[in-house]
Amino acid sequence: MQRITTGKLLIYGLLVFIFGLSSFSVTEASQLTLKKHQAGLRLGVWSHQGGVIPASDTAGTFRTNINKESFFLEGYYGYRIFPALVGEFSLSIVNRGSVTFEEAGTSNIGNLLVYSFLLHARCYPLVMVKSKVQPFVSIGGGIYYGRRSVQFSSNYYYAAYNEETGVNLNYSFGGGFEVQLSNSIALETGSRFMSVNFSKELMGIKDYDALAFWVGVKYLYQSEKKEQKHKRRLR
Repeated sequence: MQRITTGKLLIYGLLVFIFGLSSFSVTEASQLTLKKHQAGLRLGVWSHQGGVIPASDTAGTFRTNINKESFFLEGYYGYRIFPALVGEFSLSIVNRGSVTFEEAGTSNIGNLLVYSFLLHARCYPLVMVKSKVQPFVSIGGGIYYGRRSVQFSSNYYYAAYNEETGVNLNYSFGGGFEVQLSNSIALETGSRFMSVNFSKELMGIKDYDALAFWVGVKYLYQSEKKEQKHKRRLR
């Protein structure tokens, strides 16, 4: 699989931002101030900033093929509390690479996976400007779950046997830009730092700090009752 670099992702994000600007019109009022909720998907890169995961141990019981940068997938839901404030819940997964583990004559093959379950307060400081391009900052945290999975085994009775896991409750923060394309669709590009320090070693290290860079698409909506209220105000 071709390795994705942080530089490439930043270029992709810039292209998305430019595309959004091409549809911008200062004469059109932004709908971001209408308390619209959000649901969307993000694709990007997870860049490892923590300790070095060894390629193998001294006893030769495991071998790894772990990349510093890996594909990042995240789904999220944002509830608009105020026009400038959104409460966001997100669930992400990243596959850091493959791991082969030898134990008692059995060869187990799997992946090193990291999941995040995060709650963020997302602030739009320029929402009152009513621009289709809105910067945002976010801060929060949640649960990080790391797992060395076993998907294949030379002894099928041991599949999913002796998997390693790690759990950490920690903070994260980030920011980016959102570009509204229509009343119901928006694009965004952003980044986030995640502090991850497992209580016990997972593949020889505890420090799994990371930077995530992404581009994403989201659906904007509000309750039918609020929509009707807004239409009455515009009459």
